[in-house]
Amino acid sequence: MTQTIRRTYLDFEELCQLTWVGRLVSVPGPKENIVVRAYFTKVLLPAQENTKPKRIGDAFWRDMPIGDILDVPIGTLFYQGMPINKDIFSFRNSLLTLNFSDGNMKIIDRWTSVETEDDPSSSGKLLLPRAPGSLPHDSNYKGTLLCIGANGDPFAYAIPSYEVFRFFYAVSSRMASVFLDSRFLEWGRYVWNPERSSIDLERKEVLLWLRQWMLDQDAWFIASIAFDPISVKRGMDLYRSVAVDQSRILRAVPPIHDWTNIKAKWVPIKNGLGTTTKVILQIISSDWHPPFDKLRFDRDNDGRRGNDDGNTEKEPFSRPPAHLPKSNPLENIDEPVLTDLPSSPGLPLELISLEEVTMRFELSMPE
Repeated sequence: MTQTIRRTYLDFEELCQLTWVGRLVSVPGPKENIVVRAYFTKVLLPAQENTKPKRIGDAFWRDMPIGDILDVPIGTLFYQGMPINKDIFSFRNSLLTLNFSDGNMKIIDRWTSVETEDDPSSSGKLLLPRAPGSLPHDSNYKGTLLCIGANGDPFAYAIPSYEVFRFFYAVSSRMASVFLDSRFLEWGRYVWNPERSSIDLERKEVLLWLRQWMLDQDAWFIASIAFDPISVKRGMDLYRSVAVDQSRILRAVPPIHDWTNIKAKWVPIKNGLGTTTKVILQIISSDWHPPFDKLRFDRDNDGRRGNDDGNTEKEPFSRPPAHLPKSNPLENIDEPVLTDLPSSPGLPLELISLEEVTMRFELSMPE
């Protein structure tokens, strides 16, 4: 069972909704605390049935530790520090098939304007209209959207970079920090040892040697990107995006670079070009799976003693993987058995539940 955590810094006396996440408060160095500027809007519930709730007033901000974003997509409601699991705005919920290849995506600024050839008067019109309460003149409100094309429309879908990062990369607070504090730029030093890691594509097996800072629980995710140069580069680009010119603006592209099914909550918005963009506020699950079925992993400094002959190098041993992927995520078969893996002694665990991490990449059908 997933435990709900009360966040005292979000102890609002009125119902509020997370409506946007802007810049990092600072460009972090290795192992520094990472904080993002989160924006909330007050919500007024309807007094009568068959009427819609309203967002009232301008957005206001709170600084949110990066480790707290794991279960907080845009659109989450908060009351007295507790997230409220209720969709009062009736977001669409469906299965979407998206192409995450490089040529089909572009990252744009939230305030990108457009101009159509047949309507010169559209010059300066925003691609996506300003939401009530948003703060375009607040420099920390700046953020980006990942646009995914479909059927010849380059703006068919848009996902806030925050949500791309939250779902695909922030599988634990440890990994969220590693991607954004520059350590992933030196993944061979901080994340996994490439000289002691290998993949056998014929047998669909991976041997992964974790560095001492990594958690056993993240081994499957790390193995999923470690042997894919495109995924590794996209992970490295996360820190580069916030560090370039000290911008502190996250630009996130998924580690996937092919067609992928996702279950998502989204809203249709008429854009400045006169077409409709499906803005994805929350990715619930995905059918992304790496090309292996079995994972064996070990690590540096896990507390075991070396051999008595003076050789301190430890022999690898098998541990059960965090989950075994389904061969077809759309098949109606039993859930995989989950194993609570041991972690290195003395490491502070800052994790969401193992079940929640696993379910990100087990596609669930819309209700």
